Amino acid sequence: MPLYRFPAVQVETTRLLEMPLRTSALRGLGATINVWSIESLMDEAAALAGADPLEYRLRHLDDPRAVAVLARVAAMSNWRERPKRDGWGMGLGFARYKNTGAWAAVVAEVEARERVFCRRLWIAGDVGRW
Repeated sequence: MPLYRFPAVQVETTRLLEMPLRTSALRGLGATINVWSIESLMDEAAALAGADPLEYRLRHLDDPRAVAVLARVAAMSNWRERPKRDGWGMGLGFARYKNTGAWAAVVAEVEARERVFCRRLWIAGDVGRW
């Protein structure tokens, strides 16, 4: 289940027997393909709502650790005051591991010309206390 809160949530699964890449062996927070699906949907929903992707995520979170990780990466990357430049952009990703084990947020600064280059990453995490 996604961490984000909405008035109504319906989660469906589909078993694909043929994929262009094998996802079962990918390692990452919260099963990479699930996180990619959820975060892609959040970006699309934010765009449809005419909202900033960070603000849209924060609006739909009530987990204080999740909010803190996103706020930290936003501050580190200067997300809210980021300059708008032709061919440059910033993307945001967020994930949690095993529901309450760890949270991670990443902002990527990318340049897109003839090719796409990741120029800088800011990463914030909360792995709890050991």
